[in-house]
Amino acid sequence: MPAKWELIEEFIADCWVNDIEFTAHEYASHAVVSICEASSRIQSYLRAQRRGETNWIIFRKPGTRGSSSVWIVGSGGKDAPIVAESNRSDMKVRLKRALFPDLRNMMRIDPNSAELIEEVIEDTTTEIELIFRRLNRLGKRS
Repeated sequence: MPAKWELIEEFIADCWVNDIEFTAHEYASHAVVSICEASSRIQSYLRAQRRGETNWIIFRKPGTRGSSSVWIVGSGGKDAPIVAESNRSDMKVRLKRALFPDLRNMMRIDPNSAELIEEVIEDTTTEIELIFRRLNRLGKRS
């Protein structure tokens, strides 16, 4: 029995067209599985992709989230800016949810640390923006 991510890989191979887009609903209909199972397979594919096991890269179309996410199949450097954009908002949200509340709580507990903590927040945000700018330049070269 193939792994869940391999079933997505087969779907992509069967339907391959440059810049194919699909949703979990469309994949569920194609594979005759529940939307929950389709989402599970997509997440499995993303994990395999990050381990370097897949032949293609899938990424979320900017502006789509959750169950209405549109997935784009890509493979080259030309896709780097789109990948970066689709992840930019996710990273900012994750930072705000994970890091910033703890840092702000530190400021409440130790008001003398406020200036240093604000610098850490600003530096972290700036570093993320630099990463995205570099990815955009990579995409322009491809």
